[in-house]
Amino acid sequence: MQGSAEFIDGFLGEHGLPAPDAVISGIPFSTMPRAVADRIAAAIAGALAPSGRFVAYQVRPHVADYTTPYLGRPRRQWELINIPPVRVFTWTRGD
Repeated sequence: MQGSAEFIDGFLGEHGLPAPDAVISGIPFSTMPRAVADRIAAAIAGALAPSGRFVAYQVRPHVADYTTPYLGRPRRQWELINIPPVRVFTWTRGD
């Protein structure tokens, strides 16, 4: 799909898809306007299945600032094999 992730509900509905069990993202939350990043985080949280997961791999930790209000505190890990190393944030809806 081409478009902003803030419209994930519309994309899913347009194609008759159910709430996703997982959303995996590498979009750079640290480089977008705060309002857009917040709308994307809210849209992803709202679109997930009841026990769905949002996984974001990021160079900077900004994604947690936006998503934590909607999904709680993430599990944080480093992926050192990636060049450059990235942080991996995982939220599970309902935790």
